[in-house]
Amino acid sequence: ARRGQRTTWAVRRGAMTRDEIRAMAAAALAEKRRKGVPRRSEHDEQVLLVAALRAARILFTAPANGVRTTPAQAGKAKAAGLERGCPDLLIFEQPPALVDVGQHACGVAIEMKAPSRRPKTARAGRYSGAEPHQRRYLECLRHRGWLVAVHYSAAEAIAWLRRLGFEL
Repeated sequence: ARRGQRTTWAVRRGAMTRDEIRAMAAAALAEKRRKGVPRRSEHDEQVLLVAALRAARILFTAPANGVRTTPAQAGKAKAAGLERGCPDLLIFEQPPALVDVGQHACGVAIEMKAPSRRPKTARAGRYSGAEPHQRRYLECLRHRGWLVAVHYSAAEAIAWLRRLGFEL
């Protein structure tokens, strides 16, 4: 292995090559999929939700908080206004169901989490699964008139948006 490159015990001892380890990991993943245990990531779920929002022509944005950057790029992004904890999706339209009954909301903020981070009990908090800095940001938006939520799947988020009157 090159200097600074991480290696597994099996590779260091010569028991297995890197290619054999990769093939073994791919086979294990394929076996999980065959057994019907697909593991969708937060990214996969967000991509599905974004496709639905685009199809419905809803005005939204997704801040690039989760994108890996070099330290220089991160410094530029922070200087340009990228905030830690900003929700994954910001919808800049008032929910039609609220407008119909004379209520007001500035917009809708959705924090997506991987399905595996779904709370196991009914006692879980409002922003269960979100990191503390994300919870603070969601709470700030809520106090400023935004509707905020944490969702664990695209289907769950779409159902919530439909209840708010969006035609998805």
